[in-house]
Parts: sequence; structure tokens; C-alpha cells
Amino acid sequence: MHAAHVVAAISLGLLLACGDEGPTAPAGSAAIAVVNRTSGDPLETDGYLVRLDGKDHALPVAGSIAVTGLEAGDHRLELTGIAAGCEVSGANPRVVHTRAAEQAQTLFLVSCHAPGTGRVFVQTSTYGKAEGDYLIEVNGDSGRSIGTKDTLTIGAIPAGPATLRLIRMGHCVVAGRNPRTLIVTLGSTIGSIFKIRCDLPQSGESQLRARLAGPPLHPPSPE
Repeated sequence: MHAAHVVAAISLGLLLACGDEGPTAPAGSAAIAVVNRTSGDPLETDGYLVRLDGKDHALPVAGSIAVTGLEAGDHRLELTGIAAGCEVSGANPRVVHTRAAEQAQTLFLVSCHAPGTGRVFVQTSTYGKAEGDYLIEVNGDSGRSIGTKDTLTIGAIPAGPATLRLIRMGHCVVAGRNPRTLIVTLGSTIGSIFKIRCDLPQSGESQLRARLAGPPLHPPSPE
């Protein structure tokens, strides 16, 4: 590599892994690192496009690119290819200022949720020794595995009544209602704690149900 190219590479620093956008940038040029973080359910899977000064660059979901060989100054960036139910936090499009021989960085935060749905947050608390993990059913689905002392957030639940049922408990019993019904609100998270006894004599089950049952847990809605 020519000496001028080595100087340019050192000046620009360590660019992000998938940021090779063509030939080596000339010495003194600027660069922009573009990073994506996507959260929620369902997640984007087919990636985005970043439009920089009118030219599109592919950006993977939860990935990054580095666009090099730019002139110093202000550059207009816009994240496109965003699916329905997803939105970008912050300005979009936005202007990023660059300086010669330096790399600027910008982060696009995207949150997604299926339209017309909310989330259910489930927590298990087990007393005694269980035979293994449980299954939690929502509205009679095939169920999802959850540990004996665990938490699980289930997304894309249609707004309205949702019936939760903890199964595959072996000799253990749930204190409180099982199944139980929660009201899922649009775009929000509602939670419930399942308290399970695995050391409970058969004769004592009814007395402990009322004492151990607690109100639903309402964690903060995800950002």
C-alpha cells in the first residue's frame, strides 16, 4: 500500500467491519460510520437502506457500515426500508457533520411491534425442586419454555383478553389461578407472576393458594 494510503487509513481509524464501500479513500477524506440497533417484535429481517447524499447503502439489521471517501462538511442521511409497525427514534432524515481525515458516527434506533398487539411479561417463582422447565401457553398456543425461576416476554399478542396457562409442572402446583386471563392493551406490556410449590403436601394446597397469590407484575413498557 502506498504511504499516502497508510496515512489515510490511520487517520480515519478502525472502520466498522462491513464498511468497505469501494476503493481506499484518498488522504484527508472523511467517513461516516452508520450503526443500527433494532428492538421489539417482530424484528426486521431483510435489512435497511441508508440514503447518504442521494446514494443508497445497504445496512444490516443490528449491523453497521462505514461510508468512506466523503468530502468534509454536512451530509444528509435517511434510513429507509422500514417495515410497517417499526419506527425510528430521533431525526430521520438527519444531518451529520464530518471533518477531513476523521470518522463521524450516527446511530439509528428502530423499535418494532406488530400493529394491533401488545406484550405479556411472565415471571415464575418456584418453591422446592421442580422436575424441569415449564411451558407457558397463551390463548391455547403450542407453548414456550420458561424456567422454574425465570422471566419471559411474549410479543405480538392481539390486544384484548389473553389467557395464560402454565403446564408441564409434574408434581408441582400453581398458587392462584391457572389458567388466568389478562387484558392486553395496544402497544403496552402487562405481566403476571406464577408462584409454584413443589414441596406442598396434597392436603395443604388449598390453604396456600390464597396466601401465595399476588397481583400481576407490571414492568415498564420496552423502549
